[in-house]
Amino acid sequence: MILTPEQRRRAELGLDVDEPSSLKRASIRSNLWPSGVVVYDIHSDLAKNSKAMKAIREGMEEWTTKTCIRFKKKKHVFEQFYVVFQNGSG
Repeated sequence: MILTPEQRRRAELGLDVDEPSSLKRASIRSNLWPSGVVVYDIHSDLAKNSKAMKAIREGMEEWTTKTCIRFKKKKHVFEQFYVVFQNGSG
């Protein structure tokens, strides 16, 4: 994620990166990720790419050390809300 200097400052302060009147992103703590835990899965094609896996691990570490967000690998079918890392254009 690329942030402007102002967005980064707001994120470091634990604030929403958008202006308070804007709700474009789901970065409000009480919504999708209870207790700040983001459940994730990694597409098998991407999991084979060591460079991609390194970038994902480093990104997760950055978010974990600088925000209240924590990551947990998806392990159960009943976990219906999760992030999927996959090859794509965005």
